Amino acid sequence: GYHVVADLVGGRQMSLRHRLVDFRPPSGCILCTQVRFDHEVMGELSYPRGRTRDEYIEAWTQLNAGPVAALELTSETPRPGGRLAAPRRGFWLFSGNLWARVIGPGRGDGLVAGYCCSSLAQLEVLFDAGAVRKELGRVYEACSGRVEAPGKLRITQDAWAADLAGQIFYEATTGTGGSVNVFKHEVLHRLPSGVEQRWRVRDWGFDPFTPGAAVPTLLGAAAAAAEASSTSSLSRSRSRGKVGAVAPNGSKSRSRSGGSSGGSS
Repeated sequence: GYHVVADLVGGRQMSLRHRLVDFRPPSGCILCTQVRFDHEVMGELSYPRGRTRDEYIEAWTQLNAGPVAALELTSETPRPGGRLAAPRRGFWLFSGNLWARVIGPGRGDGLVAGYCCSSLAQLEVLFDAGAVRKELGRVYEACSGRVEAPGKLRITQDAWAADLAGQIFYEATTGTGGSVNVFKHEVLHRLPSGVEQRWRVRDWGFDPFTPGAAVPTLLGAAAAAAEASSTSSLSRSRSRGKVGAVAPNGSKSRSRSGGSSGGSS
């Protein structure tokens, strides 16, 4: 989704987020947190504390400071679920040698995103749990990985298939994962299934798809330095609380204490 950090009176900073794709039903609440930056660590405190949400604290650690590329899904042909199915939304983000890709129905479409509800568990109580899980597995996608070189992306995590970790997601020279054509304002990804996905370029700090493209420093010899930096940052985060797995956006890791709010994209 979209994110903005707003500076308020007194020097306090508030993080405001609008989710376009979420693996949970919309709750009707605006996601707003107080934020504080400490070198590579960003701390978040839920705000405001009230009846509709639990209080929590999260610590997000910077894993990579490399150049960024950001793509937004604009169309799929044919659409998953058939011609009459609602179009999906999605984002494909790259930060240095890390990437993450999330796709799903937009707010107001489908079963999960189409009903305002307090939680996914509550939605399964109101509707058929099997239908909810079927939709999640059929039209929602989330995976992240590493850019080993321009034109070669490897998976480190997948929301539905743990066995995909370590496998190649896309490799231009072998055709694994289909083909990618890069244009000035758009990226066209033809999947092995025959589906064509068009991605609008939102930010283009480097080209992660074309073999031989200019390689950002952090994709080359300095990648090891980035790894060392992330290890040091994680160590500092552990002094603040438990450190969780790499977040879906691929560029941060988080820890939390207090109540839970689940994950989103």
